[in-house]
Parts: sequence; structure tokens; C-alpha cells
Amino acid sequence: MIGETKETIFLPFYIGDGNKTSRKYGRIGLGLQIAQRLAEFLGGEIRVESELAHGSTFTQLLPRHAG
Repeated sequence: MIGETKETIFLPFYIGDGNKTSRKYGRIGLGLQIAQRLAEFLGGEIRVESELAHGSTFTQLLPRHAG
């Protein structure tokens, strides 16, 4: 994800930067976009943190509803 904007990776069928890892594991597809839309629908968000040579961490935050 380094060198790419966080908004870009949430596009449907986004293809990574073309390095060996991206080619080996393919494209991201719809998974991140669906997760983002679901989080927003429920009033939450997805946060992304990325560190070169350590990977990316995705955190989905959803509001707590009183039951």
C-alpha cells in the first residue's frame, strides 16, 4: 500500500502496484469496498495504517448501540 492513496485501495477491483506480491496474491477485488460501505452504513469507518516492510493493518470501527 505504500505509495498508493488510502482511497484508491477501496476502489472495486483495484489492482496493486504490480510487484511480485501483488501478482502472487492477485487483486483486492470487492472485499475492501464492501467492508467500507458496510461500516459506513452502520455509522462506522475503516482505518488503514501501513508501514513499509511490515504490511498494512485495517481496523473496522463500529458504533456501540444500546440494547
